[in-house]
Amino acid sequence: MMKHIAFAVLLMTLFTTNAQADFDAGKSAYERGDFATALREWQPLADQGRAEAQFYLGRMHESGEGVPQDYSQALRWYRKAAEQGHADAQCNIGTLYFDGLGVQRDYNQAVAWFRKAAEQGQSQAQYNLGVAYLDGHGLPRNKAEALNWFRKSAEKGCARAQTNIGVAYADGDGVPKDYAEAVKWLKKAADQGDMKAQSNIGLMYANGEGVPKDDAQAVIWFRRAADSGFADGMYNLGVVTAQGKGVPKDLVQALMWLELAVLHGSEMAPRARDVVARNMSGSEIATAKKLAQVWKPKSNLGTKKEPSLSSSLSKPNSPSQVLEAFLTAANAGDYGKAKTLSLPGALLDMQNEKDIDKITRNRTIRKITILREDEVAFTSFGDVGEGLVHVSFTIEFENKDKGNYIAHVRKKGGAWRVHFIQPELALKLPQ
Repeated sequence: MMKHIAFAVLLMTLFTTNAQADFDAGKSAYERGDFATALREWQPLADQGRAEAQFYLGRMHESGEGVPQDYSQALRWYRKAAEQGHADAQCNIGTLYFDGLGVQRDYNQAVAWFRKAAEQGQSQAQYNLGVAYLDGHGLPRNKAEALNWFRKSAEKGCARAQTNIGVAYADGDGVPKDYAEAVKWLKKAADQGDMKAQSNIGLMYANGEGVPKDDAQAVIWFRRAADSGFADGMYNLGVVTAQGKGVPKDLVQALMWLELAVLHGSEMAPRARDVVARNMSGSEIATAKKLAQVWKPKSNLGTKKEPSLSSSLSKPNSPSQVLEAFLTAANAGDYGKAKTLSLPGALLDMQNEKDIDKITRNRTIRKITILREDEVAFTSFGDVGEGLVHVSFTIEFENKDKGNYIAHVRKKGGAWRVHFIQPELALKLPQ
């Protein structure tokens, strides 16, 4: 009898080992972009009930990787994994319900699935649940609960959640004002390259809030945010450069940063720019504007060496550059800049901040890869006019989601504009 039991245990061990090898082979293929092999390895495992394989099949169907993009199939596979307690699958189901992809939009269902994942410690779900409480989607608005879930997510390293917590402490919004706590959380996010956090840390140093007043340190943080294209950072750097605080007074450099801040959508920058320009000669103003035209962003990695989005010029000179600039702005929550680069259309009104959020769906973008550009004369998506370029691209998110998308980019009235096609309406990319 014992021999039979031992033999059965051996068979089970061998099966488990082989299944793991198959899963690992699929994951290796997936990571190098060989989706056909990944599907071949994972499909049998998913059919046998392995939750991790079911999750990845859901992701492949959601993103159209190796299979036609199909949100209904994505939901089917995510649900199978989620019912086994797979937290990432639960979070993704919540996102599909939140955005109405493959199902009718249902905030109540979204929140229910976010909560299941959040209670398991899934940081993206915790952040999403915080957003739901903050905006009142699927449950009553409750700032205290929003901050509670942002804190849980922040403690797991989510930069956007850390920034939200830091700003709340700085403003005394929902929590007692505590500059030391604000600095602690903003610094964590800033070190991950979060531009909003970097600009806010600069303000803390400039005002001596939570840290000793230090104009030089303020300039360092303003510059980090400004160098990566964040409008508030550009504005703050322009102001202190005009005042000579923490940096030698230089009206040409100040005007350059304020010009860039205007281009990136800062609402405060136009007045400051005009004030500075009144104290400059015509040649100095021309020099500042020329510097703004040739300005290029720098990497925004903070002190943590992680992959980062590549930004584009403040005045993009190609469809790919303007698309990257738009997505970078949307990813950072820089709605002002995103709006200046957007072209309202029938599919997605990019003048609406909540619709801009639909692009990232509360996910942090890690990398944008432009696949191809094609000039087209017209589309069925409404008013596009001449000079239209059809840009195919891939977005990779920090939570390891990856998807293929399409945008129409055109030059209208001397300025580039983006018309982003919602993922569920995007054409299948050529292989």
